[in-house]
Order: sequence, then structure tokens, then C-alpha cells
Amino acid sequence: MVTVNRASQVKPDCVSVLILAAGSGDRIGRRPKAFLRLEGRTLLERAVALVTPFATEIIVGVRPEDLARARRLVPKTVQVVAGGATRQETLSRLLRCCTKPIILLHEVARPFVTAELFERLLAEVQRHGAVALYTEVPVRDSLGLLEKQGLKMILPRRSVVALQIPHAYRREILLHANRLAARNNWNEEGTAAVVKRAGHKVRLVPGSPDNLKVTYVGDLKFRPHHRG
Repeated sequence: MVTVNRASQVKPDCVSVLILAAGSGDRIGRRPKAFLRLEGRTLLERAVALVTPFATEIIVGVRPEDLARARRLVPKTVQVVAGGATRQETLSRLLRCCTKPIILLHEVARPFVTAELFERLLAEVQRHGAVALYTEVPVRDSLGLLEKQGLKMILPRRSVVALQIPHAYRREILLHANRLAARNNWNEEGTAAVVKRAGHKVRLVPGSPDNLKVTYVGDLKFRPHHRG
């Protein structure tokens, strides 16, 4: 078990939460994940409820055609803005709206995240500046990196991990990385990769196998171990 030093956590009035919710849900039947229901609530409602104890500023990015629908589902204190055509563009639009020195980055596709995982991030972010969750990847075979149908390199099995959202960043670090990505047309698969490419170290802290990303319809039937 990971011990969380709650005394070192950032206070809610210093935190902005940015929630990515603008995807079209192609792999789940072309339905926006924000409006899928789990135990009677949409994933959007669940995401907002999960982050509310940790921040005083919550900003959600949804598809432009979903703005009115999303605003009806969340408290009036939550800002709902039009996302972009890509994840990176949506993040850029959310960053333009936030004002707090610490940013928690979350997404509606992670409805099983626990309060403890947010606390782990907030206990580390002021000291390290950029923090993401990880889980170990059980591997039996050798891992190779493919390049043009050839082997580019072998990856050390014990060093390969899976990254999870949420993340936490000092605002100036994420803004700097986002500006560089836009200026240079970087095409990275995740925010942590963009931040690292911009020259910032990303601290990894243990996540949880229960923090499942909803990708397919069957994932909505998942029940985390921590719920018993």
C-alpha cells in the first residue's frame, strides 16, 4: 500500500481540474462517452463528482454539438466549453480557461478512479511539477519496438509500464509543453509524452488496475475490486 502524505497536498482553491470529454466514442459505437450511463449516472456526472472535493475550478471540454446537453448535467459552477477535433486541441482550449497554479487532468473515460489516486498526485505535484499514474505490465515475452516492419530495438521488460489518467501538473509546465506541441506539430499519444518531450521530467506514482479506461461497451460492466 502507498502512504499518502495528506499534509503536503495542494489545497482545493489552488487547483483547476480539466476534464476531457470531447471524444466521439468510435470504439464504443460512435456514442460520446460523456453520456454513457453507469449505475444511473452519466460518465460526465461521475467525473465531475469525483473531482469536486479536490478543486474549486472545474472545466469540461465536450463536442460543440453537446454543449447544451452537458451543461444541463453539471452544476452551474462547472465551466463547459467546446472541445476541438483532437485531444491536444481540446486540452489547449481548456488550458486557456483555467486560472489556478495546479492542474489535475482527468477524463470521463476513467469512472473508477478513487480519491486516493487523486491524493497521491496532489501530494507529489508541487515538488515534482509533473506527475502521472502508472501500473506494471505483466510480460512473458521479449518486447520489441516495430519500425517499418523491422525491429528497431528491444525494450527492457521490467521497465515497461502502462500510464493512467489522472495526471497533475504545475500550470506553467503544462502551458509550456502545450505551446511547444502546437508550434512544432507534435503528434504524441498522451499528455505525459508531450510534457516529457518539452524537456520536463514526469514523476510516476503507482496507479491501480481498478482505474480502468472505458473503451468498449463491455467495460461498463466492470466492477472494481475496491468496491468489494
